[in-house]
Amino acid sequence: MIADSSFLIALFIEEDGNHENAIIDFSNVGDNIILIPDRVLEETFTVVTYKKGILYTIGVLERIRLNKKCVIYHLSASEQEAIIALINKLKIRISFIDYCVAYLTIAKDEELLCYDKEIISFKKKYESML
Repeated sequence: MIADSSFLIALFIEEDGNHENAIIDFSNVGDNIILIPDRVLEETFTVVTYKKGILYTIGVLERIRLNKKCVIYHLSASEQEAIIALINKLKIRISFIDYCVAYLTIAKDEELLCYDKEIISFKKKYESML
């Protein structure tokens, strides 16, 4: 499973409109591993810090770090090159992080934990081009 920041933010911020869904989705992970791309963690850190404060965010990072289901994933040089090639091929205006999440989900044949409709739509377009 690949986590997007929309899922992580919803999971850790009770006021988020998808919080209940994130709790349910997280409980349904079972024995699966959740890969959290490092860039997604950076984006999540920024949003949670601005919404809840640094002390709360430190707690979130610790919960992620200690959870055996969660693995921080670092893109390899070859994956970065593949993502850049994908950007050059598709030329769709979305963030680099969104390209990363969509690419990893398809390349690793993983489920996407995401509530961002733009990423979900992009992933479907990308899959149809393969």
